[in-house]
Amino acid sequence: MAKGYSLHIGVRQVNLSAEAYIDEANLIPIHTAMNDVSAMVSIAMDFGYHPINILVNKQATIENFKKECLIAAHELEAGDIFLLTFSGHGGQLHDENMDEGEKDDTDETLALYDGHLIDDLIFEMFCKFEKGVRILFLPDSCFSGGVDEFVGTPLVYIPFSFHKKQKEKETLETGLKATLLMISATTEEKTANQGDKYSDFTNAIYYMWQQGALGKNYNDFFYQLRDYDHSVQEQLGLIKNDYQDFINQSPFTI
Repeated sequence: MAKGYSLHIGVRQVNLSAEAYIDEANLIPIHTAMNDVSAMVSIAMDFGYHPINILVNKQATIENFKKECLIAAHELEAGDIFLLTFSGHGGQLHDENMDEGEKDDTDETLALYDGHLIDDLIFEMFCKFEKGVRILFLPDSCFSGGVDEFVGTPLVYIPFSFHKKQKEKETLETGLKATLLMISATTEEKTANQGDKYSDFTNAIYYMWQQGALGKNYNDFFYQLRDYDHSVQEQLGLIKNDYQDFINQSPFTI
């Protein structure tokens, strides 16, 4: 029987004393982050994920993220699913190792409590998962569409019609064995929006779940999500590893 393991990360306020944030004193608190985590946990519980792990504020460190991913990678095998959600600030740093290609000299990041979690490290953790494991990654942060540019990974962009020609990036071979599906709150050029209680992206997903309207597959899910929240990026980034089977499954299903 397939297993579902989930990790939900929320950072209301980063540690402004940390070296990584010395020049970023203008990072205001994300007042919706804790509510966003609670919303995603509710969805994970409804679908039977176990264990459900939570890293918020001071717990949401880079080291703890790595530990949780390694535990999940050890526990999960072909047919299982790893759900990863994030709510907090997103950032962009100069790409020190220039692995993003000539047209992109930045690394997109998730702002954890003690420092920037760069896309390269996220991808490194995803490479720990076995072939046949599904990874559903839902980052709710500014510039999160750029987090899919993992180390020049071969991405397939689906304009949500299998009748249209799919555009594939020509890039390096990677060590990814699992199948990754990512839907982000924004493109890599845009900021994400906060509402009164939830961030707009999370609010849209939470509302759709409450209404029983997640769609019959991820194609439906994305279209309905975009109709509800027009700021959602217009492409779905998928690492190409048996992605068509994944995208045809019911959203969040174990």
